[in-house]
Amino acid sequence: MGIGRTLIDAVAARTRSTVGFVLGAVSVGHFARWTSTDGAGALAGLEGGQLSLAASGFVGYGVAHPAYVLAFVAGVAALASGLRGR
Repeated sequence: MGIGRTLIDAVAARTRSTVGFVLGAVSVGHFARWTSTDGAGALAGLEGGQLSLAASGFVGYGVAHPAYVLAFVAGVAALASGLRGR
């Protein structure tokens, strides 16, 4: 039994947790990339303590990228479901 087969067995045993982790990681990665480019103003507002500026920027992210927000929520739900089912 090789390391590849062991890894496949471990992932198959925790399918919901794995799917939840992947969805969450992709969503967080996209959000991090967005804050370094288009969302730099929102991040600067947050760092500067201007919460109204930061909030409007983050709401803009939700409006512009609703699929990533939904993927994050679905990822958290799948991860919690997978952990609870152990």
